[in-house]
Amino acid sequence: MDPRSFLQLALVLKGGHGAPESYRSAISRAYYAAFNVGVETLKAIGIRVSEGPAGHGELRHCLGASGDPDLDDASGLLGTLHGRRRRADYRMDDIDSETRNEADIAYLESRQIIETLDILRRDASKDGARTEVRRYARDVLRLAVT
Repeated sequence: MDPRSFLQLALVLKGGHGAPESYRSAISRAYYAAFNVGVETLKAIGIRVSEGPAGHGELRHCLGASGDPDLDDASGLLGTLHGRRRRADYRMDDIDSETRNEADIAYLESRQIIETLDILRRDASKDGARTEVRRYARDVLRLAVT
């Protein structure tokens, strides 16, 4: 499955006509679209992040260690979106997660992260960033790098 499908689902869900569960679900799907595209991107450049909770931080740290300002921004945005997702999924008293505005923001953040990851994956000008991400994953996080 292409994880970008989660972003399409978030787009549908955020049109939830005032239903809190639709907005919360849109936020969650937006995060998982960006996260899973990130995992696929790292895998494409030879890095396998851990399965389970550790993988979320590993992805952000790899992107943040790239030396590339766009990837550093994507790392920070992914952290922000992760926080939104946790509040939407686990904090039922957080009524901000039940708004169209919050779902819209999550959708836009996810789309921006995915666009940045797509550039990392295909743009030759990002060779240095890919090398640095691989080095960081191998030497600092001790992840398997091929």
